[in-house]
Amino acid sequence: MAQQGVSHESAARTAAEIGPTITNLYGGQNLLVFIETTLDEASAAVTVLIDGLDPASGAWYNILTSAVVNAVGTRILRVSPHLTASANLIVKDIVPRTFRVRTTVADTDELTYSIGYSLT
Repeated sequence: MAQQGVSHESAARTAAEIGPTITNLYGGQNLLVFIETTLDEASAAVTVLIDGLDPASGAWYNILTSAVVNAVGTRILRVSPHLTASANLIVKDIVPRTFRVRTTVADTDELTYSIGYSLT
């Protein structure tokens, strides 16, 4: 069964954000995270991170950190035990039961983007 949703609605942003906690309801092994940047008014830059949750301690751990996103376009991050790793784009790992998508910013310039996900 597939599962998909939106972590970050399309909006102009200037600050780092933590998306909602997402539960991998059907035990999906493959995660796609879609970053759609539609407006970059200055030289804004964002980095997107996928984090998993350690259920014992409640601590978040990093699964994948994107390269800096600083231009209009679409980027796709992938997590799967079936793919070959590629720095900042693909990680060969399992998708945990609980994960989130968060962002960090390089400056206070405004960047308009959305982030969605698909689990299979």
